[in-house]
Amino acid sequence: MIKNYIKIAWRNVVKNATQSSINVIGLAIGLASFIVILIYLNYELSYDKWDSSLKKVYKVSMKQNDEVQPTTQAPLASMLASNHPDIEAATCIQPDDDFECLMAVGDKKIYQKGIVTYTDSSFFKVFPYHLTMGDVNTALLPPNAVILSEEVSHKLFGNSNPIGKTIRMFSQVECLVTGVLQEPTSPTHFKTKVLMHDPWWKTNKHWQNFSYLTYIKLKHPLADQQLEASIDNVYFRDWVKRTGKSLATAKRTDFHRSLFTDRVGNLHNFPKYGASNFKITLTLLVLAMFLLIASAINFSNFSIVRAITRAREVGIRKVLGSSRWNIVFQALFEISIQCLIGLTLAMVLVSVMLPYFSHSFNVPLSFLGSDNLLSICLQIGGSLLAIILVSGLYPALFLSNFQAANVLKGDYKTGNKGVFFRNSLLVVQLTLSALFITGIIIINRQLSFMQNKDLGFNPSQVVRIEAGQSTRDDNLLPYVTW
Repeated sequence: MIKNYIKIAWRNVVKNATQSSINVIGLAIGLASFIVILIYLNYELSYDKWDSSLKKVYKVSMKQNDEVQPTTQAPLASMLASNHPDIEAATCIQPDDDFECLMAVGDKKIYQKGIVTYTDSSFFKVFPYHLTMGDVNTALLPPNAVILSEEVSHKLFGNSNPIGKTIRMFSQVECLVTGVLQEPTSPTHFKTKVLMHDPWWKTNKHWQNFSYLTYIKLKHPLADQQLEASIDNVYFRDWVKRTGKSLATAKRTDFHRSLFTDRVGNLHNFPKYGASNFKITLTLLVLAMFLLIASAINFSNFSIVRAITRAREVGIRKVLGSSRWNIVFQALFEISIQCLIGLTLAMVLVSVMLPYFSHSFNVPLSFLGSDNLLSICLQIGGSLLAIILVSGLYPALFLSNFQAANVLKGDYKTGNKGVFFRNSLLVVQLTLSALFITGIIIINRQLSFMQNKDLGFNPSQVVRIEAGQSTRDDNLLPYVTW
C-alpha cells in the first residue's frame, strides 16, 4: 500500500511539475528563513550553558535610590565569601573589553581587545574555565600574573610555550605568563582574551571604590528572593561593624542601598534590569513564523486549486472502494513528499544564507557544528510536521469531500461549505504580505537615514583616550572636587 502511495504521489508531482515547483520553492524560502532564525535562537539561548556548575554562579549588583549599578564596591566579593554560609567562593573583576590594549613581547607589539584587566586569585574558583597550559589553582597567585587565551598566545608566541615568559602591558606593567586559557565552545556573556592579576589591588580595595563586578558561586542553588535577602543582611551587618551605626540607621540612611543577583545563565537574555538581547531574537522569530505561515497558506491554496483538477480521480477511487480516510492519507502523503523536497531545498538555502546572517549579526552561527544539533533537528522536524498538518490537512479533506456520483457526471461543486475558511486564509496571507512589504520599506528608509545623515562631525577624527592608573592617581585626583 505504501509503495503504491509513493508511486502515485511521485507521478502527480512530476505530472504537475510547474505548479509543484512553485509550491515547493515558496515553502522552501519560508522554511529556510525560519531555520536560520531557529539556529540563531538556539545560539542566543545557549549563553553560559557551557558548564553545569554555572547554574550556581550569580552576578551581584547594587540598587541605590532606584538607580541600578552593575558595578559594586571592591571589597564586596571577599566580604560576602567570608560571611555568607551558602557562598562557596566569590571574585571581583574589572572588564576592559571596549579598549584595545598594547601588548609587547620584545620588539613584537599587538593591540588586543577583550581584556579583563583586573581580577583576583579567586577567579577560577567561581568560573569553571580550563587551562590548556598552567595550573588553575596557582595561575593567578603571582601579583604580576597574566593568562592569555589560545588566540592571543598564538599571536604573541606562535606555537611555542609561553609559560614563564614576560610580556609588557599598557607599555608600563611587566607581567608573567602563567597560563593559556581554553575558551568555551558555546557563547558566554563574559568574553575575555586576557586575564590579569590586578597590580593595584591593594590600593584599590576600599569601600569607596565602586568599579568592580562581583560574582559569587553558591554551594547549592537558592531561590532568588532568599539569596538576595540573605546577602543584603550580610552586607548591612558588615556596614554596621565598619561604621558603628545601628542596622536600622543603615537601612534608613545608607542611600536606600540594596543588593540583587542575576543568575549568570540569565544575564544575556533575561536580566532583572537593563536591556535584554532576547527581545531582538524574539522579534526575528515572530517575523520568521509569520513568513512560514504565509508560505504554508500559499502551499495550502495551491493544493486546493490542484484538488479541483483531481475530482474525477477521487470519484473513481471511491467507486472502486476507497474510503474517505484512504484519500485523505494519500493526499497528506503527497503533500508530505513535497514538504520534504521543500525542506531539502531549504537546507541548501540555509547553507548559503547562514554565513551572510552570521556576518550581519556578528555571531558564529553553524548548523552542523552546533552544540545543539540534535535539539535543532527535533525542532525542525516538529515544525515540518506542523506545516504538513496545517497546509495539507484542509486540502486533503477538501479533496476527499467530492461525491463520486456528482464528479463522474462532471459536477465538481462542493457547495459553500469551507468558503469562509478559504477566504480567511487569503486575507491572512495578503495581510502578512502587506506587513512584510511595509516593514521592508520602513527599515530600508531607517538604514538609509542612519548611513547618510550628517552627524555634524567626522567620526574618524574622534579619539577616545584612557589614562592609566598612575596617571589618574598622580595628575587627576588633586583637581577633582568631591
